[in-house]
Amino acid sequence: MSTVVYKIFDEDAKYYFELHVSKTPELMRENIDAIFKSSRLKKKDFSHTLGMFSPILHLDRKQYGYMFLNEECLVASIVAHECLHAAFAYERFVAKKRTYYGTECGKSEERLAYTFSYIVRSVYTTLYDNNHIKEA
Repeated sequence: MSTVVYKIFDEDAKYYFELHVSKTPELMRENIDAIFKSSRLKKKDFSHTLGMFSPILHLDRKQYGYMFLNEECLVASIVAHECLHAAFAYERFVAKKRTYYGTECGKSEERLAYTFSYIVRSVYTTLYDNNHIKEA
């Protein structure tokens, strides 16, 4: 199997994004191209992309995006980076929040931090449970 797809739901199990895990960066990029084409989005140059989150919305089915990762580049920095994009997409398109975070930690920042933590834990658990990574 070259690419496996998982649904990563929010804490209320209402909204989700699709997590696409490919064997190689090349297969991941082909998968990104296919999703962009099927969503009628302009083709972009993904030749250097090692991971990606795209907030392609299908809110009729409660989907707020796609995350693309590949097994050759499953490092914490890439996974965390894409999870942060997913958390921001959730804030913008599901929670409908457009907040200014200010100079001190407040409710908005805490909400984003909890969303981000939940997404990181969910993605990492999915990767581990399905043998894409070896460490828990």
